[in-house]
Amino acid sequence: MRNVKQIFGLKGMLAAASLVAGVTGLAISLAADSRPELALPIDCKLGKTCFIQHYFDADASIDGRDYMCGRTTYHGHNGVDFRLLSTGDVKRGVAVLAAAPGKVAGRWRGMMDNLFDPSKHRGFRGRECGNGVVVDHGDRWKTTYCHLKFRSIKVWAGKEVERGEILGYVGYTGAAQFPHLHFSVRYKEERLDPFTGLFPAEGCPKPEAVKQGMWQAGTFDGYSYRTGRILEAAFVAELVEDPRKETGLAVLPRPDANSP
Repeated sequence: MRNVKQIFGLKGMLAAASLVAGVTGLAISLAADSRPELALPIDCKLGKTCFIQHYFDADASIDGRDYMCGRTTYHGHNGVDFRLLSTGDVKRGVAVLAAAPGKVAGRWRGMMDNLFDPSKHRGFRGRECGNGVVVDHGDRWKTTYCHLKFRSIKVWAGKEVERGEILGYVGYTGAAQFPHLHFSVRYKEERLDPFTGLFPAEGCPKPEAVKQGMWQAGTFDGYSYRTGRILEAAFVAELVEDPRKETGLAVLPRPDANSP
C-alpha cells in the first residue's frame, strides 16, 4: 500500500484535514440558510410574568453549559424552559404560540396536569413531553412545544399555523416539576440551540456565536441573562417545601399575632 504522503502530498493532507474539521461548521452553515426566524413561543412578559429557568445544553460532554457558558441548564437539556410563577398562572391561562409559520406535524394529549415526582420517572418514559405539539416549518426544520395544559391544545395534525397563533396553553403535564413551556428546535431531527443556531459541541460556543441566534430582532429586549431569579418573596408561617411552593406563596398561611 502506498504511503498517504505519496498519494496526496503535504498540501493535500492539510486540505483533507481542514475538510474533516469543517464538516460540523458546514452543516451549521447550511442549516442557517433555511432556518426559520423565531418569535417568543409564549404569551407572557419576560422577567415579570415568566422567566427562563433552563437554557439549552450547549455542551455535548457530560458538563452541562448554556449558551453563555453558564450553568443555567443541565446535562442533555435539549430545549428552553419558559416557566410561570406558579400553578395559579396555569389556571388563569397563558397561551403557547407558534414561533414561526408552518404545519402541525403532530400532537400528544390526554395527560392531566400533575407536578412530576422524579422518583416515578420510569412510568413516564416516552411521555416526558406530556401534552405537546410539533410544528413543521419546511426544509427539515421543526419546533416542539411540551407540557401543555390538559385539554388546552387548539390545533390538529395537518393544520397550517401562522406565527403567533395559539397552539394551546402552558401547563405541567408529563415530566414537569414546575409549570412551564419546554420549547425545542430541530434541524434534520437533531436539536440545536435557538440562542445560537448551533448544534451541541464540546464546550460552550464562542462569544461571537451568540450573535447567530434564531430569534426575531427585539424578542429579548429588556430581558437580561441571569443565572438565577427571585420568583416571589413573602413572610409565611411555615417552611415551604417542594412541590408545594409551585402553587404560589399567596395560598400559604400568612403569619399573625399567634405565629411562632
